[in-house]
Amino acid sequence: MVIVVPASQHSDESWKSGGGNYFFELLQSAKERYGEHAVDIFIVDENSPNSVWQASLAQFLVSTAATHCVAFVESDPGHSGRWNWGNFAALARRSWDGAFVGILTDGLYLLHQARATRFRHAFPRSSFVAIDIDQSRYAGFLPDRTIFGPCFLPISDSSVTALSRANSDVGNQREFDIVFVGKVYPNREGFLDELKSSGLRIGVNPHRQDPATRPGYPEYITALGRGHFTVNLSEAGGFPAPQLKSRVLEGPLFGTIICSDESALAQRFFGAGDFVYFDSVEGLKAAVIPLLKDASRLETMRATAKVRARAIASDAFWSTVERGLLENGLTLPMRDSAARPSA
Repeated sequence: MVIVVPASQHSDESWKSGGGNYFFELLQSAKERYGEHAVDIFIVDENSPNSVWQASLAQFLVSTAATHCVAFVESDPGHSGRWNWGNFAALARRSWDGAFVGILTDGLYLLHQARATRFRHAFPRSSFVAIDIDQSRYAGFLPDRTIFGPCFLPISDSSVTALSRANSDVGNQREFDIVFVGKVYPNREGFLDELKSSGLRIGVNPHRQDPATRPGYPEYITALGRGHFTVNLSEAGGFPAPQLKSRVLEGPLFGTIICSDESALAQRFFGAGDFVYFDSVEGLKAAVIPLLKDASRLETMRATAKVRARAIASDAFWSTVERGLLENGLTLPMRDSAARPSA
């Protein structure tokens, strides 16, 4: 039994296929990979004192005979400003003999790496997945086999189907040459301003024309597809280092071509011909203008990248989880016979 622990409760309307809820996607993709009856969820009451949710989770793992627990561990469930997972690790070690997998979405920050190390000291049967970084960057700072990455957070089969159906006519709505969909951090403003003056048709967050509204995930996916190309700016907000961004997967998965300012992380998953690499606005123009003039080549590139994205939509994450478990000498989750095979 695999137990998934979300970082927050799941009572909002995004808890559905195609809703863009990372915790739903984790649970649903685990069910698709290991089987409906091989996966369960533990919801932490956000009002529970630390000692209560920690003891309740440890008891739940024992009572369900859980072999694995997968959780977002950068903060306490429901409390972004607190971190008490280290205390849970010490408690679980006394009563539970399964394997723990911690998820870091901002693994490049040394604080999160230090906390992962602390957890592993308290609970050695653990492994951590960093979504955003290549673990080799930090090999000198961390004990061996602590953090594995990069990979994408999973997008379940059911969500790919739902979003693909909703965006089936996106190819007829490409009013932009290039779109950028994401937060406009201060370190992105200069590039985006220069891009708008490039002479190309540029859309910056075209789904957010009304500042008073907050579009949902389906609108975000549709916005990606409104351009022939989608720009990926990889530098972390407030930290001068690249991260693997989810749009590198989402763009080709839902019909647009990624233009990325970094290639090392992207090429862990895609061939060099599946996306456009650039190091300046002029370099970006020089790469995309010939493609915009060659519809056949553009469509071939888009189709090839989409096939690859579909193959790794959830497999990239769970394969990384399994690699970390194996390299730490831990068992892999058992699969129901009805579960789909991995890519």
